[in-house]
Amino acid sequence: MDITTKYGTLYDCYNIANHENGQIAECICQKESPLNINGTILYPYYGENERRKLSPSIKFYDDGSVKSIYLEKQTMIDSPWGSLPAELITFYQNGSLCRLFPLNGKISGYWTETSEIKLLAKMPFTFFGGEFTARPMCFHFYESGNLKSLTLQSSERVSLNTPVGKLKIKCGFSLYEDGSIYSTEPAAAQYVSTPIGMVHAFSPDSVDVSADSGSLTFTKDGAVSSLETISSIGAVDKQGHDLKIVPLKTMHPLNEEAVLIHPLKLEFTGEKVTITRSEQEKYNFPLAATSFTIE
Repeated sequence: MDITTKYGTLYDCYNIANHENGQIAECICQKESPLNINGTILYPYYGENERRKLSPSIKFYDDGSVKSIYLEKQTMIDSPWGSLPAELITFYQNGSLCRLFPLNGKISGYWTETSEIKLLAKMPFTFFGGEFTARPMCFHFYESGNLKSLTLQSSERVSLNTPVGKLKIKCGFSLYEDGSIYSTEPAAAQYVSTPIGMVHAFSPDSVDVSADSGSLTFTKDGAVSSLETISSIGAVDKQGHDLKIVPLKTMHPLNEEAVLIHPLKLEFTGEKVTITRSEQEKYNFPLAATSFTIE
């Protein structure tokens, strides 16, 4: 079945889905279907190979605007950050670029993550007065075109200048729309200055699939607003009442001899700190009336 869109015709389509209003939602193409999107000719995938995901060639919003396009081959795309390689692109409903993925292969027994990463060369980046090279996984943009986050391939480790000093990070980092850093993910336990003292910031629970929201976050002014730690926190109020908060430990669901350590989450808001051990166990302390020790 051929489908006519405002960008061009999609040829010999299957796995077709529609929105409730009848507009096409997604499909897979089986023939070359050049589309004119924002003045650039792009080709939704139509060929099969060992790394091709069985996912839609193209998706649309219910007004007919393109939502995402899985490209037939890696293509250089003009972006607010210059020309970037892409295999998968997503768009905001107004047509502006949302996310750009340089690679979009299917990881399997026949095609490993190592094989996938080798298809992409490291790229140079300059942020916050520092430089590094890395293989990106995803560029995420605000509708304005400003960079919202840069997600790195899972094997990448880079040094990044932050408001609390240079940190070794993984996964990537996210930004406020004005370009100041919002969050990042420490690659290992590293000391970070906070309102309660120097704390080892590190989250062993981080999944590392998106840098949109890392475990270490900052205010626009550069102050630490939250972090996760596997350190224990001691708190003593002015009356001498003391409490020690220790990270929760649980048995590994697949290995009864292994123990999982779940980090404490510290959130700094105004003149208090909230320490979360679990959903059922949260503590609030006024900063001015409490002394803290970190172990």
